[in-house]
Amino acid sequence: MIWWNTTCTSPKNAGIEIADRFLVSAEKSFGDLSLHRGMGAPLTLGSPKLAGLRKWQVDGFAKMLIFYLPREGGASIVRVLHAAQDWWSLLGILDRWAVDSQIAEAIEHLRKAHKAMVIARRLDWPTDADYDAA
Repeated sequence: MIWWNTTCTSPKNAGIEIADRFLVSAEKSFGDLSLHRGMGAPLTLGSPKLAGLRKWQVDGFAKMLIFYLPREGGASIVRVLHAAQDWWSLLGILDRWAVDSQIAEAIEHLRKAHKAMVIARRLDWPTDADYDAA
């Protein structure tokens, strides 16, 4: 059984034939998800109400993503979105502050590594690059 609570975003200017094919494929994919609830990739979310959310693609439309919650006896379709959309933010998956702090930490790590390499070169000490070349 499938619970319909879906917002679908499909390509603009698609013809009737493509739209019909998309709807048939989406319905088939929804049916597959209701039978095989664990086949989508699990997502880590900040929102507890979406705990267990999974992602799958519409059969034949690889850029159209289905976000669903496995349920007893089926699946609840939460959203269907194009992969190019900012679905991380739309679904509350991406915590901008956490990502920014991780990037800042990585940059700081690279700065320290670069500074250590510059000092090693000035002192004429071997670096990892010297060992890799040998």
